[in-house]
Amino acid sequence: MQESGPIDRAPEREVEFPAGIRADVAIVGAGVIGCSLARELAGRGREVVVIDRRHPGAEASSAAAGLLSPQNEARGPNPFFDLGLESRELHASLAEELATETGLAVGYRRCGILRCTFAEEGRLWREFGWQAESALGLEAADRGAAARWSAGRVSPHVSESLFFPNEAIVDGARLTHALALS
Repeated sequence: MQESGPIDRAPEREVEFPAGIRADVAIVGAGVIGCSLARELAGRGREVVVIDRRHPGAEASSAAAGLLSPQNEARGPNPFFDLGLESRELHASLAEELATETGLAVGYRRCGILRCTFAEEGRLWREFGWQAESALGLEAADRGAAARWSAGRVSPHVSESLFFPNEAIVDGARLTHALALS
């Protein structure tokens, strides 16, 4: 399985399609969303064509940070937050499926996210503490814990830190490439 190193990129030119292409569904955009939709529809028996002016993942999908972090962003419970939690949980199995289908690792890793602030102590807990009460995985981090979780990279001036242990990351470029191949 290919795990590291750069992904071969197609030359930066517009794509030309032969005349007479036929499909049940045409998807415009070969990023993560377009390639995911194409994969799902093809899996349900549809003939799909994905159209993009460049190669898959050439735009925002490859530039994205790849953070799967709904908790770190949520100031309160709502349907969009619930969707984000479910999406984050589905990424582990998607990464395994893509590795099996394509031989490519997409860089999925549940590593957690440490959120720090220089603002007054207690501010982060007031904003995010509801998640601990909802058993979502949230830990208050004193300076020692923050230093351990960040391998000593946290400023000594940080006033408060929270650790979201269930948050994850994925390599956007690799994910898009694997989706396009699948």
